[in-house]
Amino acid sequence: MDILGMAFKKTFGFRPSRLDGMCDHEQEIVDAKLQTLAETFSYFCRLQQSILEEKPARGDTLQSTERNLLKQARSLGQVNKDVTAAKRNFWRAHKLAEDRGYKVMKKHTSYVPNLLQEIIKNRR
Repeated sequence: MDILGMAFKKTFGFRPSRLDGMCDHEQEIVDAKLQTLAETFSYFCRLQQSILEEKPARGDTLQSTERNLLKQARSLGQVNKDVTAAKRNFWRAHKLAEDRGYKVMKKHTSYVPNLLQEIIKNRR
């Protein structure tokens, strides 16, 4: 098996039966994996946004605000790494599937059902 075939098997858990990716059962597995990766990516993006929008609580002392900002900065640093890793994992899997002939959607958000409704709900 070639290197891309091994990467595909590691990512999706199976070796494609054909190079054109036209097996329905395999397409369902690919879609499910891409949905999971897209949901992870979206989760970390929303978490990153919520950290960026976090504001100090009213009545906090300067010392308390400073402590909270330092915690927020550390959290944001980790979440930024998580966003980068999740983005890389999704697009790498997306490219592997596309190269093997599986149908893929153009945007990661297309794999996340109800994402728009969830974003709107959280903004209220």
